[in-house]
Amino acid sequence: MKIDENAIKSKLKLNFGHLKNFNNTHKLKKATLTYIASQLNETEICELGKLFRSLDKNYDGVLSIEEILAGFIQKTI
Repeated sequence: MKIDENAIKSKLKLNFGHLKNFNNTHKLKKATLTYIASQLNETEICELGKLFRSLDKNYDGVLSIEEILAGFIQKTI
């Protein structure tokens, strides 16, 4: 079976400009979070950790929009 190289190339287009922009955005996000964390004391960091864990209902380490909204609604009631 012969693989059609043109078909593979057309399906695997990669925009390196977007990839570079994504990498720069990731670095900016990481630097921003590091700065914010450096401004908090240990008690505040612990409280934020508890809040995060209480909002993360599926324990995947990421807050979805649904989890954030549910937490917001719960806190405002």
